[in-house]
Amino acid sequence: SEQYFQTALDSDLLSNKQEVEGKSLLAWALYFQGKKRQARTDFQTLMTSTLDDESKAKMTYQLAIDAYKTQNYRKALKWFQDILEKWPYEAYKQKSIFWKAESLFLMFQKNPESLTHEEKNEAIKLFSLNLNAGYPIDPENSHYHRGWLRLDLQMEDDAEQDFGWLQKNSPL
Repeated sequence: SEQYFQTALDSDLLSNKQEVEGKSLLAWALYFQGKKRQARTDFQTLMTSTLDDESKAKMTYQLAIDAYKTQNYRKALKWFQDILEKWPYEAYKQKSIFWKAESLFLMFQKNPESLTHEEKNEAIKLFSLNLNAGYPIDPENSHYHRGWLRLDLQMEDDAEQDFGWLQKNSPL
């Protein structure tokens, strides 16, 4: 597929819209063939193109998840924030809220001093947004992680509510 898309792009027969779509398809083909470094570069280039916003949200979400998986949490935070600010499509918005909160928590877990007071509060807010959604993502970890952050900020009563919820609702 990489060769097919590249041949089409090299043909000079495509309209501007078709060319941008072809570049998007080529970037995804590269990504799924394991050529992720090149695909990520192409994704970032496409962010400033005329590609539709939903496609940009999808690419940004993939960049965020890849950064998260490699424990590059600061970069993941930037990509998740881009989704929330620039391309808040429903398919990615709720996931981005949860994974942004998780990124902040994992940074805290690795080194509590790596987060500012404001970032800890932001993580608490994001976990709360997730928990208040119609179908929250991973409510057990959201309560558990929010509880630990609340304890760190000396919000003992709030932390106790999270841990109490876990005792009542978690099968562990």
